[in-house]
Amino acid sequence: MNGLVDVALLATFFALVAAATAIWSAPLRLVLMDAEMASAVGLRVGTWNRMLAIVLGVAMGLAIHISGVVFSFGCLVLPALVAKQLCREVRDMLWVSPLIGLAAAVAGFVVANDRDLPPGQAAVAILCGGRGTRLQEHTHAIPKPMVEIGGRPILWHVIQIYAAQGFDRFLLATGYLGEAVAEFAAAERWPGGVAVECVDTGADTPTGGRIARLGERLAGARFCVTYADGVADVDLGALLEFHAGSGRLATMTVVRPDLQWGVAELDGDRVAGFVEKPRSERWINGGFLCFEPGALAYLEPDSVLERGPLRRLAADGELAAFRHEGFWDCMDTYKDAVVLGDLWVAGEAPWRIWDATGAERA
Repeated sequence: MNGLVDVALLATFFALVAAATAIWSAPLRLVLMDAEMASAVGLRVGTWNRMLAIVLGVAMGLAIHISGVVFSFGCLVLPALVAKQLCREVRDMLWVSPLIGLAAAVAGFVVANDRDLPPGQAAVAILCGGRGTRLQEHTHAIPKPMVEIGGRPILWHVIQIYAAQGFDRFLLATGYLGEAVAEFAAAERWPGGVAVECVDTGADTPTGGRIARLGERLAGARFCVTYADGVADVDLGALLEFHAGSGRLATMTVVRPDLQWGVAELDGDRVAGFVEKPRSERWINGGFLCFEPGALAYLEPDSVLERGPLRRLAADGELAAFRHEGFWDCMDTYKDAVVLGDLWVAGEAPWRIWDATGAERA
């Protein structure tokens, strides 16, 4: 379930509990305070106890499903303790406690949404449908996301970058030769808690259209998007925090890649020297994007993400830039694949952050 559905479900549950408590407060109070008297007046104490157990079980299950054990304690146990201190009579406590629990749930979801705690609450959509026309050495037989680095598809590396930092729900927007991606995802032994789902978004669908086709799976909660051919040592927690603080609908990670050529330094018409493949002075789209649900309104079935949608978001002041100064590279050509492969074999792959975090995900 997405975040808004979870909030609505838990809020509805607490509201129903409060209403039921108000309607049946007298018999409920009697069952809780004096079971023998309740039985004597004809109340089925066993039935009442089973109903209470079911209600508490459902409440705990919903809270744990949505936000974990700590949040469950805040939604269920603390409200009861607070209500006990505020109310002199049990009948008042029975309806005050659910109301406090509802307020705690709503406040908790607001905080979680703002701070992205935990990261796993944000789904990650990975664009896997391109043809990779500049990688013909590989992509005539396999899709670009399946081109290997160190014996593993580059898609695996991208998922590792996110999974090592706490993300656990992945949507692979497949297209060209998508069955190969689906077979890989199904056969791979993902760690516990990580779910990888492939969605066929069409062989020739542009990038924005692929995200639009994931709309039902993404609507209602903040989500992330990236490309299946770009790797980086980006701090995704810092990215999410920056995005939440920006208050904008979208955030794009921007990078300054190393130029492919050496640069001549000029002094008038004299060559003063050379700089070998310096870093670009301009920022480019490095992937690793974050979106609010409202950004989906900017997407059309035939839209190219990098053109219409992102440009309209920028024009409306709704696109933030997260500057990443660390390593970033994109496997755009055969030469790029060789460079990334050499870094991996040499044990010098900066994007292998799961070693540093102790969160090897394979």
